[in-house]
Amino acid sequence: MEEEPYYGRGSPPRFEAIETFLSLHPDVESASKIAGEGCYHVVVACADDRGLEAFTQQLQPYGRYRVASELRRIIKDGR
Repeated sequence: MEEEPYYGRGSPPRFEAIETFLSLHPDVESASKIAGEGCYHVVVACADDRGLEAFTQQLQPYGRYRVASELRRIIKDGR
């Protein structure tokens, strides 16, 4: 019998559910399905640290995540 892949939290990935969550969340500026490490790249603009904490708490049921902060934008949209 083939072993099921591990996606975290003991259940298979819920791509449709997370994509719906991201598309409806007011703080999400963009979300992209990616290849490589991770499944999505999400840009979130929260008003403060509490907003980011609330977002990550809401994100937990969908799987694991990492948070990275932008320090400085090198190339701006539209240049």
